[in-house]
Amino acid sequence: FIASSKSMANRTTLVVSRKEVGNVKKYDGGVAFVSSSKLNEKLPLEKALGITLERNPNAMEIVRLTADVKTPNLFSELLMIGSQIIKKDNTLKEFYIYTSKAHYRMYRQIYENHDVVYKNDRDIVMRISKENVMEAFSKLL
Repeated sequence: FIASSKSMANRTTLVVSRKEVGNVKKYDGGVAFVSSSKLNEKLPLEKALGITLERNPNAMEIVRLTADVKTPNLFSELLMIGSQIIKKDNTLKEFYIYTSKAHYRMYRQIYENHDVVYKNDRDIVMRISKENVMEAFSKLL
């Protein structure tokens, strides 16, 4: 996992939120965006699942969106930063989310227009167009 993450570092944008608890800063949320501009640049989910998706070369995976429910507005703040990152790149065409079947219920409410492009007993991979990602983000903000 660490070696794989390091190999994708130059195409990863990481957004991390920390809050101060006493004199200590603690992680309370974050999200990563891993882009691919070529079909031979695998997305993290392709490496993790050992699959190759039929996809546009200009794709991005939204990875590990996490927000502490005790931190007000953190989820919205992470999405706002994410939308700014996404808007900057006019070449991006589609997005992927690799999630569990349990978390898929939440994601399918956020991204009403999506395709399930892979699933097994435990995992689901969603494909969402850039327009639908931006539409979903704007509804949540």
